[in-house]
Amino acid sequence: MKRKILGFTIILSWILGRSVKSYIVGDADLQELSMPDIIYNDEADWYSSGKVEFAINIFDDEWKDLHTQEEMIAACQIPDKLLRKLTTHDLLKLTEAYPLLGNIYTGNTIEEGFQYVIDSFNGLQELLKREDCLKVVCEEYDNLIIPEKQVIDYSGYQTEEDLVAYINEILEDDYMLKIALQDSEPIIVCDLLEMIMLNKTTDDNVGILLENVVDKASEKEKAECFGFENKSLYISELEENMLSQVSAYVVMENYVDTPAKLYWKGKAIDVVVMNNPRENTPGEVEQILKEYVSQGAKLVSLGSNKYNCHSYAWLRLAFPNTYDDYCLNIVPNIFMDKCKKFNEPHKQSIAYKAQHSAVIVDETNKRIEHDKPILDPIVKAKWGNGPVVKAPMSVGPMGMELGEVYGYYYYGTFPK
Repeated sequence: MKRKILGFTIILSWILGRSVKSYIVGDADLQELSMPDIIYNDEADWYSSGKVEFAINIFDDEWKDLHTQEEMIAACQIPDKLLRKLTTHDLLKLTEAYPLLGNIYTGNTIEEGFQYVIDSFNGLQELLKREDCLKVVCEEYDNLIIPEKQVIDYSGYQTEEDLVAYINEILEDDYMLKIALQDSEPIIVCDLLEMIMLNKTTDDNVGILLENVVDKASEKEKAECFGFENKSLYISELEENMLSQVSAYVVMENYVDTPAKLYWKGKAIDVVVMNNPRENTPGEVEQILKEYVSQGAKLVSLGSNKYNCHSYAWLRLAFPNTYDDYCLNIVPNIFMDKCKKFNEPHKQSIAYKAQHSAVIVDETNKRIEHDKPILDPIVKAKWGNGPVVKAPMSVGPMGMELGEVYGYYYYGTFPK
């Protein structure tokens, strides 16, 4: 039985609310989206600078014209002919630069986020099929340089509120955002490489791979960008049975996440307590939000893996001071039974479906799509293990369309 160590132990329900297709390699599959104007099939678009790179990036005007997650995904697919020509090294470099790579942080576990990126990006699908994938990834990992100092200094902000305001300023300024992304690149590249290594781990190679990540962990200890206690994503996600084969490591039972119960109105609520809570760094948050700023996304709080979207939207009602200490897997009927169901969104109501919950803060917002206004309420929501974000309901990997939402609920006076 698979059990995680150092956190991430109990996999909660997959809350990436928008169901995104697996875009299997090949241009024909992409045509299903019926959006040929944003699919870059001309290889010349991918070599405009003289080296292979994405035909579109988040700083292009064309990116701002993408209105949905599906459009973004389609615009980033590598043309089939080019995909087959690329060396494994070039394919890896493109994957590291994938504009939507920040989505690896928006699952309830990093494995969920990684799988989401696999399902939605044909470049990573192809990379994982290459026979020399692990060899190339390990070479990249060994040669990855993690600077000790960052260009942008976040240490002067004493409160999270001030830090959040500063990050939002960075996200709105292309020049500052480019600097911030250069600072945070080692985080996301290192996490990507470790997840690919994990994907390729066997009983035969686990010892060698562990030696590599332990060496890299010592570099992370000195780096400002890795501002959390767990320095080895690979080790934290490794199966216990594999880890136990390596004598240098022992399974640490006190890091296993704990099922627990909260009691409200005399009834039990099943929750999960994270025994090794992990806070998000500014760099991770910037990597997540960078592609959604043009759609109106703003950071509310950095968040952590201690709580999830359901905790944020529902537990705040009953436990306003401690809601962020618990992960709520399923919204219990005790909450819904006390609520009224609305046919239309209302301010301070909760937009809910089984995979995602969000608090509506502006029920009148509309977006323009194909020259038509479409109701798209502004919500505040926790994005998986990532931050709390204020954005239109449809925005992001967990975006919801009105037609997808089960119902809107309201409970007394919702705390601000």
